[in-house]
Amino acid sequence: MNIALVVAGRGDGGLERHVISLANELAARHDVTLVGHPSFTGPRVAPLDLTRSRFDPLILWQLARTLRALRPDIIHAHANKAAAMISAIRSFLPGRRVATIHGLKRDTRMYRSFDAVIAVSQGIAERVVHPNLHVIYNGIAPLPPGPPLDLDAPGPVTVAVGRLAPVKGFDVLLRAWSGLPGTLLIVGDGPERRTLEALAPPNVRLLGQRDDVAAILRRADVVVIPSRREGFPLILAEALHCRRVVVATEVPGVREILPASRLVPVENPLALRAKLRATIENLPAAAAECAAAWEFAAAELTLAQMVAKTEAVYRRVNTNQS
Repeated sequence: MNIALVVAGRGDGGLERHVISLANELAARHDVTLVGHPSFTGPRVAPLDLTRSRFDPLILWQLARTLRALRPDIIHAHANKAAAMISAIRSFLPGRRVATIHGLKRDTRMYRSFDAVIAVSQGIAERVVHPNLHVIYNGIAPLPPGPPLDLDAPGPVTVAVGRLAPVKGFDVLLRAWSGLPGTLLIVGDGPERRTLEALAPPNVRLLGQRDDVAAILRRADVVVIPSRREGFPLILAEALHCRRVVVATEVPGVREILPASRLVPVENPLALRAKLRATIENLPAAAAECAAAWEFAAAELTLAQMVAKTEAVYRRVNTNQS
């Protein structure tokens, strides 16, 4: 199949990493083009800066022209903005249209015009009305082997990973961290970095953007996911593949995989502090609670599974083309 993946953002967040991984894996069997920001890398990139307004007529015209030139069998839009743009120009486009919704959104009307919709968790799917709706969890490639990060960090070590933006809840985590033992490592960058640095007590280190997340996770005793909103955080899959103990807020995707004993309410620093303290003080018990999630991740949260299920959606809508 000739497949065009469309993403309107830029950067190296979970959404962008998801799309690049999907493109690279699909390219082994299909003709794949990633339509997106010129900074993206992939098997083939059609550079187009879609970060401007989704209503910009020039951008919409350029997107339509690019896709018409590619003549894809499948156009796969990722997240609301790309889906809204594809929906707006659908009358001018060849092929069939698939969209993935990655996060909780109040307005999902733009997905109605697609031939199929993929949600990254059951909780996301419950917010979408569509006759051809599929749940496909985010999967990751095997993490690179190697030793834990050699870092002078008094233990126990707790790690949080993600873009430093309000949705990720790192400010809640820092309020919860007061008085907890060991070291908290926060990996990532973003607009809240200076604010978070001002909130951080001495036993917290902000490491910035890193390309050795797997080694950092191997150094962790606990991985914490304090998100306010989330579809399916890639760090969950990464932590489970590393067989790390996880503490997380009750957001979609996470609550479908982790046991209730590993979860706390969203935006509740007191509950998060209590759960982290209990976890740090009894790591063997916490590990036992995570064991089933580790096995689930090894079997289901893989790039191979995610791509195979996505290809099945493509084949179904391509076969049904009139």
